[in-house]
Amino acid sequence: VLKADGMKSKYKTSLEDITGNYVFTSDNFVKMIFILLNTRANIPVIMMGETGCGKTSLIQIISRLKCIKNKMKKLDIHAGITDKDIIEFIETNEFTNPNTKKYDLKEQQWVFFDEVNTCNSMGLLSELMTKHTMLGKPINKNIVFIGACNPYRKVTENLKQKEEIGLVKQKEQKVRSLVYAVNPLPYSLLHFIMNFGADR
Repeated sequence: VLKADGMKSKYKTSLEDITGNYVFTSDNFVKMIFILLNTRANIPVIMMGETGCGKTSLIQIISRLKCIKNKMKKLDIHAGITDKDIIEFIETNEFTNPNTKKYDLKEQQWVFFDEVNTCNSMGLLSELMTKHTMLGKPINKNIVFIGACNPYRKVTENLKQKEEIGLVKQKEQKVRSLVYAVNPLPYSLLHFIMNFGADR
């Protein structure tokens, strides 16, 4: 964000102001490089990792460091999100308008879908992220899509013993089959997965 010493600063925001109390580790830097290389090539990134491992925090920090003019747009995905909500998000932000003055079209515009595999609109999200179209209509070429998701993982026997649903334990206790309430990612998105790891 700031230029080297002796050069006039283009932006008056310090690195400390952007990162705050965020602690960078060597693992963070490796992940940052991977994300930046993909976004530079306009390749979507999908970070897969356990809840609380820092996926959202890292992408927010990177976006503050890189996206100076066009601030990252974020859509929180959940089970209630529909195709209509996603279309409204894209249209409201004018991502289908090639002449929009809302953004600097020479700069990349980052769009972040958090918990991308929790809704039933995976077909539309896959089209947006891989084809850069929405219902067959092209969207702006400067948009880079980033997603975060939890793994599609079944509950193990150890977790089943700890899992209890309801206030009173009954003889036939129902146990959920998946660790997270998520949908499997479409095959078209599997190529873009980045294994983010677990919270340790």
